[in-house]
Amino acid sequence: MIKITQSEVIKAAKMLKPKLCMGIDELPMKFIKDLALLVPDMLSYYFTMICEKGMPDSWKVAVVTPLFKSGDKSAISQYRPISNLGSLSKLFEKIILNRINDLGFLEGEFQHGFRSHRSTTTAMLELQDFVATHLDQGRMVGTYLLDLSAAFDLLRPEILHRDLMGVIPTDLLNIIMDFLSGRSF
Repeated sequence: MIKITQSEVIKAAKMLKPKLCMGIDELPMKFIKDLALLVPDMLSYYFTMICEKGMPDSWKVAVVTPLFKSGDKSAISQYRPISNLGSLSKLFEKIILNRINDLGFLEGEFQHGFRSHRSTTTAMLELQDFVATHLDQGRMVGTYLLDLSAAFDLLRPEILHRDLMGVIPTDLLNIIMDFLSGRSF
């Protein structure tokens, strides 16, 4: 069984951005951050119970808001959906992500997603530097690109579960699978 510690709650809370946006629970992230820093013992107990009993269904419901990108405001293709989950679930999710990070799965040299201080911008800058360096050396450079923008829309939980068995501790994997099942918006 996973036991969430007070120090994990505090660490994750410090990483939260104190935004005023809210999910379905209508709790501002600033409130959750302040609460976690004030009573981490209460939240560590609560999150440990969730690990034992299962994820609340309300944590699996997202409020979807269209966000305008650019161009013609009447074209639906110019909007992208933003899904907001409940604020408490975001804190819990951060704790679980920290646990996964501590296992070292996201430490590859070229891994930019889901890592702090890395992004699509740092990935492109690294690629640009690689290409420029090799061209300066008179080498031939080729690349191929994949559009994975909808990859998580196509994620099949049973395949993820199968591929992660034996790689991630079973209790942590069960929490992840519980979090991915029964989602709605």
